[in-house]
Amino acid sequence: MDIWTCNHILKIPFSFLDSFMWTSVTYYVMGFAPAAGRFFSQFLAYFLTHQMAVAMFRLLGAILKTMVVANTFGMFSLLIVFLFGGFLIPRQDIKPWWIWGYWISPMMYSNNAISINEFLATRWASPNTDANIDAPTIGKAILKFKGYFGGQWGYWLSIGSMIGFIILFNILFLCALTFLSPGGSSNAVVSDDEDKKKSTDQEQMHQVPHGTNEAANRRTQTGMVLPFQPLSLSFNHMNYYVDMPALLLLKRGGRVIYAGQLGVQSRILVEYFEAIPGVPKIT
Repeated sequence: MDIWTCNHILKIPFSFLDSFMWTSVTYYVMGFAPAAGRFFSQFLAYFLTHQMAVAMFRLLGAILKTMVVANTFGMFSLLIVFLFGGFLIPRQDIKPWWIWGYWISPMMYSNNAISINEFLATRWASPNTDANIDAPTIGKAILKFKGYFGGQWGYWLSIGSMIGFIILFNILFLCALTFLSPGGSSNAVVSDDEDKKKSTDQEQMHQVPHGTNEAANRRTQTGMVLPFQPLSLSFNHMNYYVDMPALLLLKRGGRVIYAGQLGVQSRILVEYFEAIPGVPKIT
């Protein structure tokens, strides 16, 4: 657990750098408010959004264990977070029995922080001419139309909420590592006799000469990793037979002239070769 905590803390500078680079590349290119304070406010929102997403997926990985299940539920969590984030579906269009999903969605607070930071800028302070929306400026009218918070307090509320989600996800992550059983195949219960026998076998293996161990290690390093303990088998009084043909005629150089059972054709071949001067009797 301490290793995971230290690993998370050490990765914060990388998240800080990634968020800063992303904000630097996209902020002025996309035409956001040019004020430097707005730039750093959006950078803070991106940084906390990244930390919140990392903590959430780390929690899912600690709970779900296996890669397939974690990927499946991770994509489902992304769908829910974006669906109730207030961007795809405005707050006014969410049914009352689903509004709780809007308030617990981490992405909702990120969208609020980024939107408030932009639409409360000076260039959006022109008077609102739409009589259907009760808001003094165009920026606040857009925020109210989309269902976002309408004041600067909403930005800091969203920042505090994202920090709370980061702390909550990390605490649940540590609890999952502490109290949940690790993934993978469960260990079988081994009796005391089997445990003693295994210890004796291991001691005998350690007593094998050093050269044999080195050869075995080389074979283990270069061969296939087996999911079981390899064993050596030996056989006593084992007879091995090869079904040889009844007649085999070879030419000089090892070329086979005839290989098969004795019969009429084979007898003709035998008589033919025996008639050659210098060839001994074959049969």
